[in-house]
Amino acid sequence: MDATLQEEQLREGDMTITLNKHGEVCQISKAGGTAIEAVALMKCADKALVVVRQVTELLMRNLQEDQANRVRRDNLLEASAENDRRLGNEFV
Repeated sequence: MDATLQEEQLREGDMTITLNKHGEVCQISKAGGTAIEAVALMKCADKALVVVRQVTELLMRNLQEDQANRVRRDNLLEASAENDRRLGNEFV
């Protein structure tokens, strides 16, 4: 979650929490700034997990839509507009 301009101006430090789609903490980066209690850190991780789930859902939905579009496109490419043409009594 990115900080707003006001939050950036008021902050006393910064921290990055990286989670995977399963909610597992992959990384915590906190260089300097004020100390943070473990409970506050876990609350931040919980908020980050909500965002991870939203982004994961958005990505999965878009990937499914893209796959469906590719299947439709491929089906259209495989379909042929060719048909037998008659010239008199003969097929061309």
